[in-house]
Amino acid sequence: LRQDGIDVRILMPGYPEAIGQLVNPRIEAHLAPILGVCNAALISGQLPDSGVPVWLVHSPSLFSRAGGLYQNSAGQDWPDNGLRFAFLAHVAAEIAMGRLISWQPDIVHANDWHAGLVPLLLPAEKSARPATVFTIHNLAFQGNFSPDILPSIGVPERFFASDGIEFYGQASYLKAGIRYSDKITTVSPTYAREIL
Repeated sequence: LRQDGIDVRILMPGYPEAIGQLVNPRIEAHLAPILGVCNAALISGQLPDSGVPVWLVHSPSLFSRAGGLYQNSAGQDWPDNGLRFAFLAHVAAEIAMGRLISWQPDIVHANDWHAGLVPLLLPAEKSARPATVFTIHNLAFQGNFSPDILPSIGVPERFFASDGIEFYGQASYLKAGIRYSDKITTVSPTYAREIL
């Protein structure tokens, strides 16, 4: 897309490994507290092989941990995964609406459950927000959490309904992406047929 002249940017959690690979890292913005998370920043740089611009959401309390990206060293999900990826989604929504930095996209492409809240967090008025695309990578991983999480992730309870993000009594980030995106894609036509 960059080679075709499209101004593409990538937003990711500021995992230490990602920060370590970033070319020309610099603090783009200090983030005001969101969802009670303080001391966070947006770090900008480029991918090492392509020069594609990247923004990393640097929040050591959420993303700088021993263990895996989604699980601790014992293989258990981090208990605050709902907050971690809701925080990422709120930062993405702020960028998408042009409220955080002086750049605003025409299209937001959210990938998998981790970014599923982004389309929900954008205003309902389509003329006031970028278009959204949601890509399903693996339907088996859905980002399902207790509905008790809703107040702490900044999602009004009205969204917890069968035509919203409720999925078998849980709040589903994957369903949020599917339900509130303008377009839905999968990683391949074969996978699209499988999950249909």
